[in-house]
Amino acid sequence: TGTWVHAHKHMYYVQTHHAERVMSVLNLIRYLLIKDQRQQNQTGVWSRLGVIKDLCLAPVRKALGASRCHCRDYMALSAKEGNCLEVEAMEVRLRKMDMIESVIVRIEDILNS
Repeated sequence: TGTWVHAHKHMYYVQTHHAERVMSVLNLIRYLLIKDQRQQNQTGVWSRLGVIKDLCLAPVRKALGASRCHCRDYMALSAKEGNCLEVEAMEVRLRKMDMIESVIVRIEDILNS
């Protein structure tokens, strides 16, 4: 289990490290969709919806699902071992994932309106 735990700690560090970047990109997309009206399309964002959906939104959603599963598994293992700090760290990561998913939902709401 030492290797599994070490590998997962590293994975969660990388995930947390990139969460800020992912959130920034998603918020930029959302901002452009709000500010650049569909009819004007000055930035071209509305012309690139397929790319945004296929290369950004879908992969992030898929990664969130996998990350949540891994996070919950690691949380359960940490709780079983009595490692409260790791449990708290996983709870923080889960909240970050919820925030990312919230922005994705908002983007999808704009696209469907």
